[in-house]
Amino acid sequence: MVIVIGQEIKIKYNMKAKFINEGFATEEGRKLDSIASLLGYDDLHEMLGDNPGLYEACIEWIDATFGDQLAEEIDPDQLEELGLWDAAEQSRGRGVNESLNESVHLGDMYREMGTWFDLSPKMIKAADESGIDTKNNENFAQLVDEWRDGMYDEDPYYVMQQLEAIIVWDPQ
Repeated sequence: MVIVIGQEIKIKYNMKAKFINEGFATEEGRKLDSIASLLGYDDLHEMLGDNPGLYEACIEWIDATFGDQLAEEIDPDQLEELGLWDAAEQSRGRGVNESLNESVHLGDMYREMGTWFDLSPKMIKAADESGIDTKNNENFAQLVDEWRDGMYDEDPYYVMQQLEAIIVWDPQ
């Protein structure tokens, strides 16, 4: 069951919904709404809409907390449309974490950046010889996960900078 707080909306997903139009049902919800007001927003809804980082944090929390339940009840395409990527993958039966079990080598990821940038042969060699992969370097693993999740789709330059920093500065 999904609880929708606020205005009634047309349900375009195959799920049951219970509408609560009386405001927040908990003290915590009322406190969040008060914080939004203190920051100059009419309500929490406006604050979420105006702050993509806050929205993303909420989506990630929902995905992590309710992903199993949502994966069982909702079509994966609909989950993706809502931004619930992990739940969508889980719904398809292949889970994001399972697809990441294979190690990604730094050299391979660096060469992937060749789609957008001219690569230095010296840096390619250093990346290949580094021995760094997603199983032995947490920073690199996080960068690969975020890249796969689409976090840097609009900014491959940032990924390139991070990869080159790992190549140059990692002691491995």
